[in-house]
Amino acid sequence: MQLCQYPDQSRIRRFTLEAIQIPIVYNQYGDYDPNGLLYVLEQDSQRIQEEALRRFRQTPPQPYEEVQPLVLRVNLGDSVKICFRNRLGRRLSIHVQGLLYDVAASDGTSTGFNQDSTTDNEIEYTWYADTEGVFLFHDMADPRSSEEATNIHGLFGAVIVEPPGARWFHPETGEEMESGLMADLYQPGKPAFREYTVFFHDELEILDKDGNPPVDHRTGLPSSTTAISYRSEPMRNRMPLTHDPAD
Repeated sequence: MQLCQYPDQSRIRRFTLEAIQIPIVYNQYGDYDPNGLLYVLEQDSQRIQEEALRRFRQTPPQPYEEVQPLVLRVNLGDSVKICFRNRLGRRLSIHVQGLLYDVAASDGTSTGFNQDSTTDNEIEYTWYADTEGVFLFHDMADPRSSEEATNIHGLFGAVIVEPPGARWFHPETGEEMESGLMADLYQPGKPAFREYTVFFHDELEILDKDGNPPVDHRTGLPSSTTAISYRSEPMRNRMPLTHDPAD
């Protein structure tokens, strides 16, 4: 790689990430994925797991606002060092789409004759933020589409490459932040704005509050579920709560 082409080689941003497995509750009616997976910052891992499990044990299970897809922000020209720690007893990885990296060490896959860059313990990836934009990352150790794989359960996120000199702050506290779906962006000489990241995902493994596959209350047929950023409000939950003139 021609590293001299990058705008700024002096800044290295480091993130330590974990993969955790918890039930992800998608709405106040208690719909949940019993095998939910998500990336989190290491310093947030214990708090998120404890509070998410506490709310899951309520009747019905309740969602926790900090259970959300991981969004990292860096500046154009940064080198991004990802220390990924995996304690889930299966091989996992982080594969980013659209950023430059050394495919021999930071691809997050086990492909062909390339070096295996998945892990059942710990691995470091290096990405180069050479282009502004939003870049999805997800697990590629198990890319199957079945419920035994990982992405269907939520193991995905994004890194946003912001302009040089930009800074980002929590919209409520005003503090600088490492991650979050929403951030207030400030950059020299330009108006501030609020940035929000949205993830659409479908074909979820979902159970209702009683632990059964959800069904449409009118047809009695299985009801599929799509979601936005680990949240979903399917009509099947709201329709029985309204008065039906035909009754």
